Amino acid sequence: MYAQRLKFVFDPSLGNEKFGDFFIAAGPSFSFSLKPSTYSQEQLPYLQDQLSSNGFIDFGIGHHFYKGDFLVALAFRNPTYKTEGFGATQEIKKSSLALEVNKYLVDYSGFAPYVGLNVAYDRLSYEQKIDEQVTKVDVEERFEPGLTIGWDIQPGKASEALILRTNLRWYPLSSFDVDGSTFDFCQLEYNLIQLVFYPGRL
Repeated sequence: MYAQRLKFVFDPSLGNEKFGDFFIAAGPSFSFSLKPSTYSQEQLPYLQDQLSSNGFIDFGIGHHFYKGDFLVALAFRNPTYKTEGFGATQEIKKSSLALEVNKYLVDYSGFAPYVGLNVAYDRLSYEQKIDEQVTKVDVEERFEPGLTIGWDIQPGKASEALILRTNLRWYPLSSFDVDGSTFDFCQLEYNLIQLVFYPGRL
């Protein structure tokens, strides 16, 4: 089946280059912490110690290489995480640009799962308010390694100009310091449905 897919991609009648195709993508996303924050448990025990983000848009641009069946992409996300209660507020804002390389595993009737690695360049800002006392931290910009898992839904195989994609990005090592204490920030980003457009396939 894999060989048949490559043969289909390389068919000159489709007008596709053998090298591959560029794509642009966008779709709604959501992110949440996978483990409790020790800092929150100690300093703000009456607030949630595992934060969830608001909804945000995952933007992507990249190239699908047909030989080897993998893609290289840049993804931009800017989630905000907020919790409040009992006169206290905790908020984290994140801007992140990730470079990822993903390898397709199989193509099962248009369902094509993949796995890969990514490195995100993150900028975080943290703010907490307790009554009138405000603590703000502009976290140093840093690189965060992550794991990407996802799949494409492409009923027309590689000839489709528009396909649907799902991305899950896991950042197990993410953390930062607040007043000398470590804030655990291990997250899973869930990009439910992303619309992917391949201009060269039109």
